[in-house]
Amino acid sequence: MRNLQVRRTIFYGFILIFLVSAPAIVLFTAGFRWSVGQGITRTGTIFVASIPKDASVYVEDILYPDTTPTVVKRQTPGVWDVRLELEDHFSWEKNLEVFEGTTTFIDNVILFLDTEPTLLIPEDMSNVSWSPDRKSIAWADHQVGWTEIWVSSVERPASSLVSRFTLNKAVDLTWINNYVLSITNDEVETLVGRDGVSVELAVPEPERTEIEIVNSSAHIIDTSTNDVIARLPFGTYTVIDERGPYIIVKDSLNSQIGLITRNDRNEPLLLLEHATSAEWIREDVLLFASPFSISIYEPSKHETTLITRISSEIRDPQWHPDGGYIFYATGNELRVVELDDRDGRRDTVLAELEDITSFAVDSRGRTLYIVGDNSIDKGLFSRPLYKR
Repeated sequence: MRNLQVRRTIFYGFILIFLVSAPAIVLFTAGFRWSVGQGITRTGTIFVASIPKDASVYVEDILYPDTTPTVVKRQTPGVWDVRLELEDHFSWEKNLEVFEGTTTFIDNVILFLDTEPTLLIPEDMSNVSWSPDRKSIAWADHQVGWTEIWVSSVERPASSLVSRFTLNKAVDLTWINNYVLSITNDEVETLVGRDGVSVELAVPEPERTEIEIVNSSAHIIDTSTNDVIARLPFGTYTVIDERGPYIIVKDSLNSQIGLITRNDRNEPLLLLEHATSAEWIREDVLLFASPFSISIYEPSKHETTLITRISSEIRDPQWHPDGGYIFYATGNELRVVELDDRDGRRDTVLAELEDITSFAVDSRGRTLYIVGDNSIDKGLFSRPLYKR
């Protein structure tokens, strides 16, 4: 009789355990957790990817078993410290919020290589101009009595003399395309190829846009219809870019950049800011910079976002081809700032030289090329951004 009672107690005990544990197991499997202060909450996940891949992932200083790319599962809602580490590269760390039932993305973070620039071409380069594909650099060498124009390949370091004339430090070098260089000397333009052979280009198509000054205002005119697209305050304007419905104009008199759209006859002027440069990061994001700040403008949202502001003068802001980072130079530093503003934007010094004249990012986003002086050598330097 006593054994029967014991068996019944054990039987009902198992039933009770099942009734209690089964819902808990179901909730656990479905991604729910018990949290002090929150009770039962549904967990979230963190997707982590990096360039290069195979970086170690730390969540609250605890090493996750998998390397990037990976998904960190079953994180209770809240702010989590996430750190990525890879040998010989700068680490990346942020406090990011995880929400119930959703995924927080850390997508294609670049872990920049911790290294110094190396000298590729030892020359005192002036009047530097980069080809659009960033594979060639044109530069002037001012000697006693004459000026030489050289074109250097950056992928296989080699230089070719393409022109030589009487000394002129004000010579202007501009690439027409990846193969043709414009040399303006004493207001006379010469077109040469990379090999120095003179080139004649086909007659260019008529400009889509013209600028006329009428009654102390600048009229932006569509040449196909002679319609006035926009009217701007008086200034010295030039069209520096046209794509789709958008026109970028530069006012050199007032140091301003304007963005105009053909799609809105009532309010064609989208942006007019004091700036020294402007370029499209993507089809829908415009990067522009003043001497001490970098901003982006999104026409679809009609929204301007300040990316960084510093006390040193900013030169040559350029975007990384994946669109997630912006490079810029000060007098002796080359820096990169990320566009992801969660927990603040990380701003990293990638190179320090005695002087930085110019720089470019290769089209694949793997290498920085820097023209400058490291106090020992002058010339073109190379700095890999990460190990492949």
